[in-house]
Amino acid sequence: MFGRTSVMFLVLVISVSPNFVISAQPDEMSSFNVENLLDDESVIAIALKEVVLQALEHNLDITVSKQTRDVRVTDILFEQAKFDPTVEMSARYDRSVAPLNRPVFGFGGVTQGGEPDNFDQNDTKASIGLTQKLYSGGNYDMTLDTDRNSVAGQSSFLFNPSYTSNFLVNFTQPLLRDFGANVNQTAIHIAKNSVQVEQYTFVKQVLDVIGQVEHAYWELVFARENEAVFREALAAAKELLASNRAKVEAGVMANVEVLQAKSGVANRVEQILVAKKTVRDQEDQLRQLISPTEEDLRKTLVFVPLDRPVQEQDAATLDSAVDAALQHRPEVLQAQTNIESSHLNTTLAKNKLLPRL
Repeated sequence: MFGRTSVMFLVLVISVSPNFVISAQPDEMSSFNVENLLDDESVIAIALKEVVLQALEHNLDITVSKQTRDVRVTDILFEQAKFDPTVEMSARYDRSVAPLNRPVFGFGGVTQGGEPDNFDQNDTKASIGLTQKLYSGGNYDMTLDTDRNSVAGQSSFLFNPSYTSNFLVNFTQPLLRDFGANVNQTAIHIAKNSVQVEQYTFVKQVLDVIGQVEHAYWELVFARENEAVFREALAAAKELLASNRAKVEAGVMANVEVLQAKSGVANRVEQILVAKKTVRDQEDQLRQLISPTEEDLRKTLVFVPLDRPVQEQDAATLDSAVDAALQHRPEVLQAQTNIESSHLNTTLAKNKLLPRL
């Protein structure tokens, strides 16, 4: 098929980095050096645990989920604060001065031709009150107020100054609607469930990130091992090409075998280039999961995984795995918590249908 005509191979061109292009000519194929692909690049050795910790520390979704959970905690404090006692204090001072032309309230009158007396009254009031809503639905308030009244000057009042005080207690308890601790603490329980739901969301986000990082890490390990296999295959193809050339020169093999060996070398080089691109793609995916800064993304880095996969036998059965998932998976626990909150809202709505007593 080939005969003595010259065979033109397709020029292989691939962009490995922004400033690097590889091209291979037919006569240069046997001496192609793939190791030059990584020139002038920084190599970083990474372990799986280190990558996972960096991803958990810098992942924005985890940060947002954690802050949302912390915000929900304040809802619990807000609902509990509705049952805190409230203390009120007040004070007031009044003074009134008015001229009199006749006796009033035991105070002196007016002398003929003289200046009228002034009715100089001073009034000081102070009060303190305590109010609280109870978990039973009831409310109580206690108020203590005192009043000091005095009139300046000579007077015939029995008490000057005079004091009066009052102590009032009021208690109200619903007997049907809004009765009971369970009904009145519904908002608190729902707020706690909301915090728990956000906690499960946070845990799920952490598990998802860990799973994605582990998957990307082992895919990178596979890609590098796959590249190493293709490199060994390239070395074997080069040896085959050299052996066929020697046999052709000795006259024990046809020239077509040399052409086929060259084709094999070209195919191995192509496989290495594709494998190299796969490695760089996996490195980019791992870098995205780590969530580096923009400055780090601009750098050209090469990740070399340190860990190697270890094969272990898990004795867990399907039923035990399903039971463990139903007990520990955050999605399941989150759904159960939402169902509990729905039951609480239903109980509260039924209580609102009762008449007030």
